[in-house]
Amino acid sequence: MFKQAYLYFILLMIILVIGFWPSYFSQLEQQHSFARHFHSIIMLIWCLLLISQAWLMRSKNFPVHKQAGRMAFIIGPLVIASAVYVAFDFVGRITPPYPPGLLSIHWFGLFLAALFAFLFTNAIYYRKTPALHARYMIATAFVFLMPGFGRAVRRLFIAFESEAPSLFSLMFVPLILMLILVFMDLRKKQNARPFIYLTLAWGANMILYKALPHMPWWTDFTLWCHELMT
Repeated sequence: MFKQAYLYFILLMIILVIGFWPSYFSQLEQQHSFARHFHSIIMLIWCLLLISQAWLMRSKNFPVHKQAGRMAFIIGPLVIASAVYVAFDFVGRITPPYPPGLLSIHWFGLFLAALFAFLFTNAIYYRKTPALHARYMIATAFVFLMPGFGRAVRRLFIAFESEAPSLFSLMFVPLILMLILVFMDLRKKQNARPFIYLTLAWGANMILYKALPHMPWWTDFTLWCHELMT
């Protein structure tokens, strides 16, 4: 699995470009949001880091892999900061009251930031334990998958004049992939802990995605985020 990881990361990059092409990449001259530009640049740099690191490991170029890995100490925190920033910026640009769907999206954006923070921190902590480090780094890719994948699939359905699936229903696709990774590790008697944590977090996210819009305190928190950005 790890030997082919760079191919999966390249596929992730392609999905991101396709998903965000209509709303972002094809309209760069019309984009005036610093938050969006900052977020997009940092996310793409992290994806390129994943591709290069996976390729260097496959090529057994360990010295360069180690040197390039030091970039993660800078890029990782910037990923977290940009994800939180763009989530706040999103609600700051929309006038209340907020429908349930927007309240769910706000949660999802902050969840992805928190999930990346957890995975990244563990990847750094276990950097001298290759099996765990690699799994936590692979797991970070799931943070970027859903935003691009969801947009790409929904636009594909719209292009064929079909009813697009909801973002929530598309969340089952990453969940299935996570369960497959857990199963593969357990079958090979490998340490599946990173993928188990990832799967449990994703499942909790799906529950809260549906539940939080009906909780007054979450609405109040989202309104506070809006006021903070205006």
